[in-house]
Amino acid sequence: MIAISQAKMYLRIDDDHEDDLIHTLINMAEGIVRDYVMDFADGVAWRNPSADGANVMDAAALLILGELYQNRNSAAAPLSPTVRIILERLRSPALA
Repeated sequence: MIAISQAKMYLRIDDDHEDDLIHTLINMAEGIVRDYVMDFADGVAWRNPSADGANVMDAAALLILGELYQNRNSAAAPLSPTVRIILERLRSPALA
């Protein structure tokens, strides 16, 4: 889970004026990551037993957060090729 302080540091934001927006975008980014790594065959979200999986998911969520924040007035796709590559190994079944 991404803390607001971590998100603001990643986005290079020093003030508190957009905290509500940032909270909303954090929730959206984390939801996109969870949806992407979900095992669609049985509807059960994949759970990585290692902390490394959580770190990978947080890194992907930060990338998505940056995309959502920078392009909040457009219809840009938040799942960039970089994010897809990062998350592919966490999908069940893992895709190469």
